[in-house]
Amino acid sequence: MKKLEYHSALHPQSATDTEADRVIIGESIAMFNDITQYPLLPVEYQKCDVLYTELSWVAGLSVFNERAKRGVPYKYYIDALNRIISSFRTPIFIVAGKKDCKLLPKPELFLLTKLNGAPAQVNIYNTLYWGEHNTTTDIINQLAEDFECVGDFCCGYGNTGNIFREHGKQFVMSDYNKQCIGYIKSWLC
Repeated sequence: MKKLEYHSALHPQSATDTEADRVIIGESIAMFNDITQYPLLPVEYQKCDVLYTELSWVAGLSVFNERAKRGVPYKYYIDALNRIISSFRTPIFIVAGKKDCKLLPKPELFLLTKLNGAPAQVNIYNTLYWGEHNTTTDIINQLAEDFECVGDFCCGYGNTGNIFREHGKQFVMSDYNKQCIGYIKSWLC
């Protein structure tokens, strides 16, 4: 699997300053989309049979806002996530800190995991999950074995899509930072 940088508020943004609105490779796509600006996800997400994303925390969102040159309040971000969770019937896996997970609807199941070595929780909606969950990478790899197309609506540099691609599967990814889509373009093309 190609080793990608991880888009973290705790580390400097990747050296790429290339922006992109949309990248299409075969049946997969990465695109610019701000989940707080639209009532639902773009139509491209309808082909996804699983949704997976890693939430930002409050302080992290302010860093991401600065990088994306946007001013999304945390409340709008959480409201958008709640709208997405309530409008999709496909399995949904949302990774966040315990405090942030409490702001989301009650899941069918939650599991403890590690995201980049730090404790995290994964809220699971519309399904049950019995696979590996020591790390988020374990979870994504298991999902790539079980599903055909992942949707990640806060994709950062596209790690989730890269793992699905390595399994011969498809992805639909989006982020509100066009430089993240530019970074994805650099490893896809």
